[in-house]
Amino acid sequence: MSDEEHHASSFVLFLLNLKRTLGQLVSSKPRERDEAVKQHPVVEQYAADVVDFSSQYGRDYGLCYTAENLKGPHRIYPRYGDFAEAFVTRTYGIWWDLAPSACEPFQRVATRNTSSDFIDILFKKMVFPNKLEIYETFNPGSTVRILAAQVNHEEDSALRWKVLWEGMPQCAPAVPRVYSPQLDRCDFVTSLIRIEFSHRHLSYYTSLDAVRLLGSAETPDPHEMPDPHETPDPHETDGLDRDNNSCAVRGGGGGGGGDGPARRSAYETRRGDDCRSLVDMPEEVIQYIISFFDILDLCRVAQTCRTLCKHCYDAQQFTELDLQPYWHMITDAALAGLAGRCHLMRRLSLSWCGPYHNLTEAGFVRFLQSCGGNLTCLRLASCTEYVTNSSLKIIVDVCPGLTELDVRCCGRLGDEGFAEIARASRLQRLNLYRTAVRTSEAALIVRNCVHLEMLNFDSCSQIANFHEVAVAIAENLRELKCLNVCRVKSVGNNSLVVIAQTCGAALLELDVGWCVEVSSRDGCLVNLARRCPRLRALYLTSIRTINDRDLQAFAAHCRDLEQLDILGSMGVTPIAVAGVLLECTQLKLLDVSYCTCIEFIDVHRWRQMYPEVTIQKSFKNI
Repeated sequence: MSDEEHHASSFVLFLLNLKRTLGQLVSSKPRERDEAVKQHPVVEQYAADVVDFSSQYGRDYGLCYTAENLKGPHRIYPRYGDFAEAFVTRTYGIWWDLAPSACEPFQRVATRNTSSDFIDILFKKMVFPNKLEIYETFNPGSTVRILAAQVNHEEDSALRWKVLWEGMPQCAPAVPRVYSPQLDRCDFVTSLIRIEFSHRHLSYYTSLDAVRLLGSAETPDPHEMPDPHETPDPHETDGLDRDNNSCAVRGGGGGGGGDGPARRSAYETRRGDDCRSLVDMPEEVIQYIISFFDILDLCRVAQTCRTLCKHCYDAQQFTELDLQPYWHMITDAALAGLAGRCHLMRRLSLSWCGPYHNLTEAGFVRFLQSCGGNLTCLRLASCTEYVTNSSLKIIVDVCPGLTELDVRCCGRLGDEGFAEIARASRLQRLNLYRTAVRTSEAALIVRNCVHLEMLNFDSCSQIANFHEVAVAIAENLRELKCLNVCRVKSVGNNSLVVIAQTCGAALLELDVGWCVEVSSRDGCLVNLARRCPRLRALYLTSIRTINDRDLQAFAAHCRDLEQLDILGSMGVTPIAVAGVLLECTQLKLLDVSYCTCIEFIDVHRWRQMYPEVTIQKSFKNI
């Protein structure tokens, strides 16, 4: 047999074998698929618990609008509307950014993350997540990021986080939906999921009914798993953990230890030609250009060449440091790497950073002692792990010039910690939302921090006698501009009278929403209107007894009002509301939801007459 005949015969045999093999595969495919389903069943489970969250519209241990409502199967879907059984975040839209109490934004803004709220959800079973279903029942479209947590047993139970999905907020139709974005493949089992939200684009509060996780408890097919050589380091911080001497290009011969010379870029070696590049520009121009980079880009550009490394690690680039968008990257090592660049730092946000032991109290304290001496602004929202009584003492000792402090949702603070805050006598802004501050400590803070202009006691349920605090405010805070006592049960008419008499001339914003002891009796609200002519934002949410006389007083005396919330007022009529719209020419937001005497036809007419005013009236679609 010739070579040609031999090759032809071999090729025929190959085709016959291939056909036989394919036939066997086709005939056995349904059976194999059924066996795979039996061996690797999909686990479907609803949220078993809510571990942490950044805000909620309802009160702690309540039933309405709280984060706890996400536990268990959906109860509202497929209905659409404003249901108290849902989870609702504290804010929406741009209104809180426009209010007098708004925080000054950081100059260097993250370009990849717009999250303004989060919730951490725990499921009963550990699974490889395949799908996450979010039941949105009112104003959908706020979900922007989903992350999964993995316990790292080699680092004292610290977690590493993997971003499963990230996207922009959506302008979704006003209908209920089960939102389920395509998740990236996850190479570990998890039972802890974080969902992040951005609701600045929404016209009203968003509501979530339930969250369901679908996944496999078995290891996925290894052929479908990510290549470990292509998988990024789970603790990769894009240069956040590199000190000032680590300017070598990643992967270069000099390494990252700073012992050898940093790699020179191609641009740095060209001196004899006419090539012009970024590094050839004047230093002040380079500094100006890189001032527009976010922190991650700054750290990445620093790894390109020695010249840019010098500019990117210049302390002038780190006078303001907002690490909240990178919370899942922040560890003790990351802060240690940043410390050498931050000795000129004046404003710092570690909000959300280092949860579940990723950032320790010792690491936080070392960073603060190293470069916190010039701080005037410190934001530590939801930093329960390391914001403690002892760390607050160090904060006050190390940062004598502190004028702004935010410790929202820091649940480990006790009486000693709040007493330490009282020593920060230069404070002008203090946010204690959802903390356990008591009456005596709140009054002590007010008496010692006499320069306070913004004070937030929202949802501070441990203040049992707010009148004592109100008297302290009246005696010490004559320049108070913004006061939030929403959901503080002990706030009553007598407290408002005392505050209005001495602080009313300076007040620009007041929130007494859901304060059940406040009412219109004895002319309390009329007196408030007369004493506070400069009010620009007033929240009287769920003060049921508000009447026409009260609204007429606000229309007559508070002409600068920009935001007015009278949700749930049962006594106001369309005539009084129309008077406010007519007289308060600066008004931008008016909420008349659940005002029983206000009909949708009234709202429709006012929206046509005053198109520059956003008029809210919520509803339930039963």
